[in-house]
Amino acid sequence: VGSQLPTQTNDTLSGRAAGPYTCIISDNNQCKDTLEVTITQPSAITGSISSTPQFSVNPPDGTASITASGGTPPYAFLWSNGQASTSNPSTINDLQNGTYNVVITDANGCTLNRTIAVLLSGISSLSADAYSTKLYPNPTSGIVTVEFNADNNENLNVRMLNLNGQDVLEPTRIPSKGKNIITLDVSTLPRGAYFMQITGDSGTASRKLIKL
Repeated sequence: VGSQLPTQTNDTLSGRAAGPYTCIISDNNQCKDTLEVTITQPSAITGSISSTPQFSVNPPDGTASITASGGTPPYAFLWSNGQASTSNPSTINDLQNGTYNVVITDANGCTLNRTIAVLLSGISSLSADAYSTKLYPNPTSGIVTVEFNADNNENLNVRMLNLNGQDVLEPTRIPSKGKNIITLDVSTLPRGAYFMQITGDSGTASRKLIKL
């Protein structure tokens, strides 16, 4: 007899939630014995996450990793970039900065969703700084000036990114050769660290900005 209705009258208790149950055994002479039984369940799935920043532009070199525990092994991992694996821990490589989602599924079909941020480091390609970039004043609480040189006629994208690699200001496109000076208003951004990134045909340069 289970501790939750409806009761069962056979010798196997099934389809019940975890918890304590009472089993009453009786024979044809109405002799009885009582047993206390506890049904347990696996612990919840957990995932320990880690990542390394993107340092290189071409090719990108960020990584994201997760180690599963709890639940019922084995585990299956499905990443938002389409990669799937059954290795634990599971790691994806050659990532650009941004956020990546992973779904862990255990042997019982239980799932866990985790999001991992791959941060942006001070990156450049072709040279230490393809555009001789200056960023001032830094730190700042309001207006920041970006000064850089373009050797070629090329479309340059100027972006302000948070530590998750997400745009926090509208990107600016500048098709200009020679010296460029632009101003960005960061007064509405929360205090913290950001990256100003310039990307063009000659490479990519970034500068860390501290918002007061």
